[in-house]
Amino acid sequence: LSIHSVESGADEELTYGFVSDVQGALAGANPSLTSHNAPLTYSVNGNTLTAEADGNTVFTLEITDTSTGDYTFTLVDQLDHQAPPPGEAIENNLTLNLGAAVQAVDSDGDSVDFGAVSVNGQSVDGLRVEVADDIPVAKEVSTTQTPQNLNLLMILDNSGSMGSSSSSRLGEMTTAVNQMLAGI
Repeated sequence: LSIHSVESGADEELTYGFVSDVQGALAGANPSLTSHNAPLTYSVNGNTLTAEADGNTVFTLEITDTSTGDYTFTLVDQLDHQAPPPGEAIENNLTLNLGAAVQAVDSDGDSVDFGAVSVNGQSVDGLRVEVADDIPVAKEVSTTQTPQNLNLLMILDNSGSMGSSSSSRLGEMTTAVNQMLAGI
């Protein structure tokens, strides 16, 4: 993917990179962005911007070609999305406004960031990434039960609750045990 195109004018040779204050630029463009309820912090190492929450990487934005502005966005951990209305399971998208962190610099040092670019007469963030919320989906699960060794202790009831004769109590217990074991 490429960042919104920029005309260098007479000062050719644009170089794409990150602004010096990515924390301020992105915190302003994405004020309530969190992961696992922790606010994001931003840092740059070379051509890679890293967003973290509580020390864990949430996403990276790498400028893969500094002469064209080609980039790769990698989502590593969850971003907190707004909860759907009660009783509804809907997916929603979260828009990341990353343009304010990216700049193009021409050969004599003039720079422009992509936080507000004009598209069809409207000012929009020049590098927006849509992150889809994924809702868990129930799937059919099949299980296999491995036969186990079974020790079974049966006690013959002499209380009279299973009939009056010893032979009918033994017969009823045998029938009950056979039914129970048929279900295993």
